[in-house]
Amino acid sequence: MFQILYKSKNNNARVGKIETSKGIIETPAFVFKTYNLQKSLNEETLKNINIQIIKTDAFELWKILSDEGINFSTGIYDILKWQKPIITDSGSLEILKLKENNPKKNIIEILNSGINFFDYQKRLEDYFDSEKSLKIQEELNPNIITAFDLPIEWSENKNIVLEQTEKSHIWQTRFLEAKTSNQQVLGVLGGGIDNNLIELSLRFLNKLSFDGLIINNFLKNPDAEKLIQILKIVNQNYSENKIKYIKNIQSIQELFLFIENGIDMFETELPYKMAKNGFIWSLNQIINLNKNEYNNDNSILDEFCDCLICKQEKTKQEINWQIKNKNPEGFKNLLTHNIYFLNKLTQEIRESIKENKLKELKKYYSQI
Repeated sequence: MFQILYKSKNNNARVGKIETSKGIIETPAFVFKTYNLQKSLNEETLKNINIQIIKTDAFELWKILSDEGINFSTGIYDILKWQKPIITDSGSLEILKLKENNPKKNIIEILNSGINFFDYQKRLEDYFDSEKSLKIQEELNPNIITAFDLPIEWSENKNIVLEQTEKSHIWQTRFLEAKTSNQQVLGVLGGGIDNNLIELSLRFLNKLSFDGLIINNFLKNPDAEKLIQILKIVNQNYSENKIKYIKNIQSIQELFLFIENGIDMFETELPYKMAKNGFIWSLNQIINLNKNEYNNDNSILDEFCDCLICKQEKTKQEINWQIKNKNPEGFKNLLTHNIYFLNKLTQEIRESIKENKLKELKKYYSQI
């Protein structure tokens, strides 16, 4: 159950909580996304970072474990060795991405009822629909699940987007009708980037018993300006007391913009991308650890940080060497720091909303 506790006096930012059987999630919340069965960081590290909730994809888990593996599993908490809240994606976007990943060999066929696919790399041919996605998510038994939708592909042809949106509505309705568990469930907004079709989708979704809404389950994400426009339409036409979830945030300033416009949960690949390229956040700046100036720098990675890496007094010189020598510990160290930074920043954002100081905090972090 989602409850709003504080509202900003200056914009649509709000602080709330989501109650689950595995604990309370304070919002706005950073959702740590796992990849397959590898969490990138171990449970001890995630606990130190104080991650509230992690996310994984039902389709990706199903590809690894198969129907039989999921049937015989004791649930997602044992599979991922994680005992705090978990959310699962429905798998629809990951299936469509197969075609993107290997256009010549992977095959996708969108039917009225679901999606046929062939994954060349896995030599896997199968069919996915609302009922199959739901069955997998219910058997995995996370706290929050996602309705199976048809991710909207961008098109200037309004009729194509309307057809995709209506199909997505039907699939999401079937998902809810088949649902037997008491798991919280997020719906998915349709309409692409067309304002009128977005409003049409919201009118439909308002009639369904979702606990919240994913704003942007797109194959290609629009820019921040367009997403803000979409959020404003959502704020005007969707229930205030339901969760608003956004994917693929591209910068810290985007994060502030989306939270100002009422976002409650977000995911982003920023910490991974920065770590992969040798960058970290430090206070209100970005540091490039690839630079030669750090070859002999024995100062702590970030003297103002309390993450495990900085507490262990890892130096810029050490991590600079790891990066340049492609030592995987370098990526892991930077990722740990960046995830900690982003999660702590989200905590600061919650406090700033309560104290009506979000504008000041946003200004402080304006350079990153």
